[in-house]
Amino acid sequence: MCDALTIQRLSQSKETKPHHYTNEFNMINSIVLGMSAKAFRKSHNLTGDIRDYLNEQQLNHLAYLEKSNITLIDMGWNYEKRKAELIKLSQSYMIRLLGEVA
Repeated sequence: MCDALTIQRLSQSKETKPHHYTNEFNMINSIVLGMSAKAFRKSHNLTGDIRDYLNEQQLNHLAYLEKSNITLIDMGWNYEKRKAELIKLSQSYMIRLLGEVA
């Protein structure tokens, strides 16, 4: 996802700063977990990489949205448009998952 963002921003003659990457990961974490990684760490009294504390379903959900985000970045979609689409994709993902569990 980082590479896709860097390439897209370079094609627009824009510099990619560390906060651009953080924004992407916070967006996806917020969609899956309902909060940023920082807030998740604080609310669960965790240190380090939050992925070490997530279950398989959450990790698969994050991976799905990251792959989807790469495609949307490659298509040139801006942050807000990608976020709206990723929320829709996340909802569809959860509906499919719940259907498989039922």
